[in-house]
Amino acid sequence: MRIIQISDIHIAPAGIDTFGVDVRANFLDILEHVSSLEFDLLAITGDYCFKEPHAEIYTWIAEQLDSIRQPVYHIGGNHDYMPFLHQAFKPPFPLHDQELFYRVEHLGTDLLFLDSAIGKMSDLQFKWLEEQLKATRGPVILFTHYPPYTMGVPHMDEKYAFQQSETFDALVQNCSFPVYVFCGHYHGERIVHRGNVHIHIVPSCFFQIDPLTVEFRIEHYRIAFRTIDVLEDQIRTWVTYLPGNSLAAG
Repeated sequence: MRIIQISDIHIAPAGIDTFGVDVRANFLDILEHVSSLEFDLLAITGDYCFKEPHAEIYTWIAEQLDSIRQPVYHIGGNHDYMPFLHQAFKPPFPLHDQELFYRVEHLGTDLLFLDSAIGKMSDLQFKWLEEQLKATRGPVILFTHYPPYTMGVPHMDEKYAFQQSETFDALVQNCSFPVYVFCGHYHGERIVHRGNVHIHIVPSCFFQIDPLTVEFRIEHYRIAFRTIDVLEDQIRTWVTYLPGNSLAAG
């Protein structure tokens, strides 16, 4: 099974400056590129909106996704509003008090989608995750917005890190199988291995943040997506950057 992951689209209402980046063109470029590839499903891991969530942005994104023939699965990020997301994409999964988390079985593999949109998870969601980990039949493939641990990126670690790393760690380190986490949020490519957990961050569809400074600084504007191959005896993953960028004219 081949999965394509994209994240941190950050679409803004018309007329709003997005650091000089044409974010809509970026998203369309990513979709055009992945549409030419062979894959089994697309996972989008949050931050559909630039700063504030707007219902019409989710509607616009949903319209663009009509060109994707494969299943598309969604989770929210810290710039999203779950009721707007749920209404636009109409996933066949309920909201749990504005949290959207669910399990999908695709081609014999279980995929877990978590809701870390506010930087933490409810007791209900942690209980659900515990049950899923106990019932797993093999390596766990988990999608979420926030990386569950700090990742050695000072600006994001100090200002925008996940708030319940210890609680998460207590669950996943006891899992009988390896746990592969695919996430976004940090606007850059990063891999961290922590015991039983293997975390892969996909770069943003907006811009990438300097991973060495506490101060906010844009490192570059190249956008990317991640490919995940789930094979019988291993998981392979890599990031592909698109050539050029979509800076706004003028």
